[in-house]
Amino acid sequence: MKLPLSKHLSNQEISRVLEFVAEVLALKNANPYRVRAYQNAAASIAEFDQQLHRMFLTDPEFDNIPAVGDTIATKLTELFTTGNIKAFQQYVKGVPEGAYVLQQVHGLGVKKAYNLAQELGLNDGETAIPKLLTAAQQGKVRELAGFGEKSEADIIHALQEHQQQGQRRQERLPLGEALEMAQGIVKILQDCPAVERVEVLGSLRRRRPTIGDIDIGIIAGSMTEVQNCLEQAQVVKDIRAAGDQLLRVVLVQSRQADIKSVPAEEWGSFLQHFTGSKEHNIQLRELALRQGKSLSEHGIKIKDADTGKMVVRQYGNEAEFYRELGLKLIPPPERRGKDEIERYRLDKVPAG
Repeated sequence: MKLPLSKHLSNQEISRVLEFVAEVLALKNANPYRVRAYQNAAASIAEFDQQLHRMFLTDPEFDNIPAVGDTIATKLTELFTTGNIKAFQQYVKGVPEGAYVLQQVHGLGVKKAYNLAQELGLNDGETAIPKLLTAAQQGKVRELAGFGEKSEADIIHALQEHQQQGQRRQERLPLGEALEMAQGIVKILQDCPAVERVEVLGSLRRRRPTIGDIDIGIIAGSMTEVQNCLEQAQVVKDIRAAGDQLLRVVLVQSRQADIKSVPAEEWGSFLQHFTGSKEHNIQLRELALRQGKSLSEHGIKIKDADTGKMVVRQYGNEAEFYRELGLKLIPPPERRGKDEIERYRLDKVPAG
């Protein structure tokens, strides 16, 4: 495949390219530090408040962008000078073209998109989405390793919504505007009898200056009852997808919001995972690996002292989750993938 690069890519488009390249390198077992550098740069550029292609005209060094070192800065210079990055094109050589298109569908991700494109022969980016939708509707996705009936149904919902919205992704919102939208739907959920807990997720919970997606986590007895509450809410214009664990709604401002449900016993790990930031979560995963553990939104996989087998331990709140890793609870705004893990060790007092 050939990456769709040009001199005029937006920050969001550059971020997607970097994230895609990072995941492709990871699938090829590249140096993990190299992969992490691209992931960190992707996350930083996605949140950067100036468009890089414009900034290049006055500040071609990119030395004020967090997580963008000399190597990536050189590649950005090549992009804005020539409209291409030769090394990136070499990295993705042999990758099915459909993988890049599919990874832009909400909920798929690069690894899943790559596997689907590889297994189903989706080599044409223009036809990858309709061909995958047809395959899923015919029950062919559930037959693939790592997929099942539920994931197939989720893929159908995601593809149909993507087609309805077209290829245009939503622009990032200022924090205040995003908070106002989110608070409207949070209030509806708090008043819904089926909902026990509600919390905003992602960059909104971390109070970043600009917000991409509006994601909300809940503990609920019945998603059907939650859907009924939302259908009666004035702040909701439409419900695009409804499942056992996810409701995707369109607000009256035409902005999409995802409401994710989780069992109460997984609330702590769920909150941590979906709050981010990506850089922070990468550092946490590396810390866990050094301790012989592994992390997911479902809990922490730990070796059982009696059987010697790895078991998933669940956490009802974030403080317990962080304590398992030898850390004090890190406030969401500080989860930026910098020095917060060192500062919040249980045997240290956080600086001022």
